Amino acid sequence: MSDETTPQEQGDGCFLPLWAVLILGGMLVGCAVFSIPVFNTLYGIVFPPTAPLPDESVQTEKTAIDHGVENARYTTTQNPCQVVQFYISEGGICEVLWDICEGDQFMGKNRSYIPFAHCEGISPAGAFAVHWDVDIQSLYPPQQTTFDVSHEVLWGGMPLPTSTPVIPN
Repeated sequence: MSDETTPQEQGDGCFLPLWAVLILGGMLVGCAVFSIPVFNTLYGIVFPPTAPLPDESVQTEKTAIDHGVENARYTTTQNPCQVVQFYISEGGICEVLWDICEGDQFMGKNRSYIPFAHCEGISPAGAFAVHWDVDIQSLYPPQQTTFDVSHEVLWGGMPLPTSTPVIPN
């Protein structure tokens, strides 16, 4: 027996050339950049967006009519004028049926105002948009505002602005 050990030959391994590594890295970055909008769209399809809601809103009822179409009832401790101001700030158009608001201050007496106001609007939600209708009721006492929200996801996105043709005099 001999004590000599035969050295094992080590191979060069399987290294990629630098140009191949750069091409693979570029493809990986490109896939990441272009897939983010796709993932956001898929997320919006699986979990449809909802209408905007004021802070401290508590859902009391919900009816799903179709995928992305719902009716729900909410209550809040905010007064009805604050709820109207919230929906105006979200781009909605509101019609207040009782003349008892000074800004967001509620000047009503201790009584119910049903219906109080109706608001309507469209909000962008990623690749989609949400059309919403809100009917606001004021229930005093207890110090509570109840409002019904109906919303539908516009799967085609925000509608294009329309222009009214000018009518000559």
